[in-house]
Amino acid sequence: MVDQIRTIGKWISVDPNTPEMKLDGLDSDHIKWGVPATGDPNAGRSEYEFTGALAHTKHDGSNKFEVTLGTFTHHNYVILMGQQTEFQATLEVDIEFRDDGTKHRCTVVFSHVETVNSPGYVDDKVKLPEVSGNEIVHIEGIEYKVSIVGFLVGGHGEPLPQFLSAEGKHNEADIIARFERTNPLVGG
Repeated sequence: MVDQIRTIGKWISVDPNTPEMKLDGLDSDHIKWGVPATGDPNAGRSEYEFTGALAHTKHDGSNKFEVTLGTFTHHNYVILMGQQTEFQATLEVDIEFRDDGTKHRCTVVFSHVETVNSPGYVDDKVKLPEVSGNEIVHIEGIEYKVSIVGFLVGGHGEPLPQFLSAEGKHNEADIIARFERTNPLVGG
């Protein structure tokens, strides 16, 4: 029975990627965008960062189990980035199921709303839609459908499909995925 995974990830695209965004960092574990706002004592460029995980699956042989794919951090600063205030960033995650050597790659799309901070600071919004396509993985000969459950903020509670990211802070949450058998066990 698989009980441990290792993940790594990289940001592979941003859409739209306009020149005013001044995006950099694609094909790495962090992307940055925007121009630091003048007069802000905490000036910096906003950033998404993904830290892979070495995690236990909590798989007990039932029809579904959840895993932490890694930690998502939004370093949120007051920035200027032109007229484009909404974009999608795509993260590619490689999952290795350590016990049987199974490997799987999935993509996760983050929807971002960069808020206008005038007057005062307004939290940005980050949403997690479903995992791309119809993701299927085979683990120990059993077929599972993979879906992204959401953000787990603070390590407890229920995963949420979106969270508000406080301005001027480093906001983080675990990304939780669910694996469900496509051919469920009766009574499992």
